[in-house]
Amino acid sequence: MEEIAIRSGLKFIVNVVLGASGQVAAVVAGDVVKAPRAGIEIARPIYTMELEERPDIVVASSHPADRDLWQGFKPVNNCGMVVKDGGTLILLIPAPEGIAPDHTQLVNFGTASAGEVLALVAQGKVADEVAAATYLAFERTRRRVNIILVSDGIPCSEAAKIGISATTSFPDALAAAFERHGQSARVGVVTQGADIMATFVSKA
Repeated sequence: MEEIAIRSGLKFIVNVVLGASGQVAAVVAGDVVKAPRAGIEIARPIYTMELEERPDIVVASSHPADRDLWQGFKPVNNCGMVVKDGGTLILLIPAPEGIAPDHTQLVNFGTASAGEVLALVAQGKVADEVAAATYLAFERTRRRVNIILVSDGIPCSEAAKIGISATTSFPDALAAAFERHGQSARVGVVTQGADIMATFVSKA
């Protein structure tokens, strides 16, 4: 990204770092490489969770990326990284516009493997390569963890087309996760799931 910015002739940037409540925590400006990197270091403690273990179940809010599941892939992938292998991610997302109304080819990929999608791209059969890239990231998460959407905007029949499940009831989703992992399963809760990054530290 930095190389593209340099090649495009961009000479000066102004970025803001927002705090947890949406207030401006810092403003960085100047060089197109140095200024964003300085902003990253300011943002890191605001947006990073330090964890000692991956829970069996993670309940995550999609906020503020909740218009559709296309936006919701941010918390799917961010919070999916927090769940242990084979665990369950429960994503609470209104998604009033459904899965991906602006990138319908993503739904057409269905439950295709990464290799199959890459082959379609190589053959020139994918008109929306952004949808393909987003699908590949999602497919990697979907292959590693079980995903349940709690949504009024995406019925289970639609979610099933891309290999996940959906319900309108959070208690039902949580009950299904406990049935899958046992009543002693460890549960983590993430608010504003689209904006977080997890880092794992060793237990003392």
